[in-house]
Amino acid sequence: MLLADRGFAFLCEGVSFPIRTVGVNSHHPLVGTWEQAPNPGGGTTSVVYTIFVERDGFLIQGKDEEHEAPLAISRIRWDGETLHFTTVFPFTKHTAKHVLKAVSNGRMSHHLSCTYSDGEVFSDVEIWRKRRGRRK
Repeated sequence: MLLADRGFAFLCEGVSFPIRTVGVNSHHPLVGTWEQAPNPGGGTTSVVYTIFVERDGFLIQGKDEEHEAPLAISRIRWDGETLHFTTVFPFTKHTAKHVLKAVSNGRMSHHLSCTYSDGEVFSDVEIWRKRRGRRK
């Protein structure tokens, strides 16, 4: 569960509560379920993010659909233009930092950065699209 406390989020039992931010509502363009847009250079991730607004703050859920595994999400922060958060993949404990920004109707930029266990640094900017309809 993510508990809001002075702008920080703490993970506990896989359920989350929003970080309160002024002026955020359920009509915000980042609200919805997001998947990576097809990548002409290769594959796409099986991770999807669902962004909600609850009690004037963002709530984020992440799931690796291939492995049916929820991601642990923490450090949610909205700066008025971009949404920042950190994820941990439960099986590998792989940690990544994310920055999301709405760029057009149904699209967002997703800046992803992490350091692999061998010390390799990875950073990429991807285009994601809002998912229409539900997938199993």
